[in-house]
Amino acid sequence: MKIVLFGATGWIGNAIGECLLQRKHPVTAIVRPTSVAKLKIPAATIAGTMENFKDLLPIIGSHDAIVFASSADGTTTSKALTLLKQAKSIQSLVYISGSSVYGDTGSEHPATEEFPLDPDPMVAGLPSLEQEALQAISRGYVFRGAGILYGRRGGATPSFLWADAKKHGKARYIGDGNQRWSAVHVDDLAQLVALALESKRQGGIYNAVTHDYSMQEVSEGIATILGEGTVSESATSSQVTGDWGAFWSNLLSSNLWLSGQKAMNDFGWTAQKPRFLDDLREFPPHTSV
Repeated sequence: MKIVLFGATGWIGNAIGECLLQRKHPVTAIVRPTSVAKLKIPAATIAGTMENFKDLLPIIGSHDAIVFASSADGTTTSKALTLLKQAKSIQSLVYISGSSVYGDTGSEHPATEEFPLDPDPMVAGLPSLEQEALQAISRGYVFRGAGILYGRRGGATPSFLWADAKKHGKARYIGDGNQRWSAVHVDDLAQLVALALESKRQGGIYNAVTHDYSMQEVSEGIATILGEGTVSESATSSQVTGDWGAFWSNLLSSNLWLSGQKAMNDFGWTAQKPRFLDDLREFPPHTSV
């Protein structure tokens, strides 16, 4: 398949592009002119952005599939998804979303894709973008990445927790630390994207997760890996809000525990990479304190 990739210079997009190329799919990366030097994969390159999507339609229209792994704002993405309907040759689409659309999933059972959505105000627009992605193309796949998306020394949650523990000498969790979060390696997410595009299955929404931890387990693991007197410690939400901000404080007070069984059943997807804490021991994130 000939695949158009938005977000190829980003952490997630780079992993997806690399995986697709390894599986012999030609990739065309749409890259900002100022970011061409950041592209790490040997893909064909077209200078452009999501903002000038309309101008790119003749190029996009010569491809079989498109992947949205960009951090473009919701309005820009929505316009692009609407315009994509004009590209008749595109048969498959992948849109990378996030598990924060669920809000607190609770800790009794992992949430399936049918779990009701209750997103934080900061990500309130994601559910509508997911639906637009499903409607834009006959086979639209939406992948909700794990709260702990890690690997290649990146990921927002690993970097945040690592930097906080290193700065304060304690890896903190909120309350009893029983909040459960799912995890997935970015390379395993990339493999899922490739499997979906190759499957030609009917599109849909999928949780892209492979395993999970309690937040106390995560904190204890980070403290052990850091060593040098770092401890794992409980805190209240109000105690950490000053350091973490309201978004992270609220998020880490909640559960983001998902079931990835649907993706595993439909695509034969299995984890190939080490689990989060095992990966972290070998490759702590690139982050400054």
